[in-house]
Amino acid sequence: MRENLPNLIIGGVFKAGTTSLFSYLSAHQKIAISSKKELGYFVPLQFDQGLPPLEEYTKYFTHIETPNDFAYILEASPGYLYGGQKVARMMQKVLGEFKVIFILREPKSRLYSFYEYLKSNYVHAYASRLKQDQITFINEMTYESYCRASLDYYRSGKNNIENDYFLSGIKYGLYYRFLKEWFEVLDSKNIKIVFLENMEEYPKETMLEICEWLNIPSGFYESYEYKVQNKTQFAKWEWLHKMALTINRQLEPFFRKNLYIKDFLKKVYFSLNKKETHQETLGFETSTEVSDLFNEENLLLKNFLEKQKYSHSNFPQWLKESGQ
Repeated sequence: MRENLPNLIIGGVFKAGTTSLFSYLSAHQKIAISSKKELGYFVPLQFDQGLPPLEEYTKYFTHIETPNDFAYILEASPGYLYGGQKVARMMQKVLGEFKVIFILREPKSRLYSFYEYLKSNYVHAYASRLKQDQITFINEMTYESYCRASLDYYRSGKNNIENDYFLSGIKYGLYYRFLKEWFEVLDSKNIKIVFLENMEEYPKETMLEICEWLNIPSGFYESYEYKVQNKTQFAKWEWLHKMALTINRQLEPFFRKNLYIKDFLKKVYFSLNKKETHQETLGFETSTEVSDLFNEENLLLKNFLEKQKYSHSNFPQWLKESGQ
């Protein structure tokens, strides 16, 4: 562990349970965590930009007064996967030896969840960073129009930091092409692939497996209460939701230490301000394009993970069925 810096990273992917896993791991007595989630310190490298001063990163770990009491210091930024070799190499340089966990989810369900997040929260949370035409697009888009725009952006080959996040729903589901770059840089023993579907169905078994990989005691998770975190919900009153997001962001360090308070407040809040929505569908042409693209990538991913000695029996159904 170098200078109070993390040696355990959750590096991806968006809308695949990273917040839940971050919460589960943060409860372990041998793991300390950053004062907020999603620091994104290394993300600019993805766009060939320089990093901020290191102090902008280390300030999120200064609250850890006795780092030697912990086996790991953890941070989670789901965007790191997509930086590939650039991010992996710089993290080695800055952090020294570290371990990284990537959580993967069936790409089409992840895509729809990402779309819902953009519709429900993104503008409220990041309006100051967005241009008016971007805000208008997000507010007016349908699932169909979003997927068309995301397909066009992916095929353009652009890598624009101003548009990349909210237009990369398709690109973010193409796991193999990014994942293989991490294996080219890091020793495979320091990379752990977890599947959201397994974590949801078998949370205890998943955490016991992670503990074995980390070489830390696992008994804590035998009776742990597993709760899903950061599930996307739509709000009836947008002004109230914007206020709630602001409060959540400002009080994140407190909520990280007191999850039971956050869970209670969130339950009360959405009992008052939850909006029921219906599942949107894609037209035949768009649906076929999206499915074909993901199916091809999933097959590459399956073959790659098998070469890395991952057990086929532990693959979720969507990965087992790829190429069929």
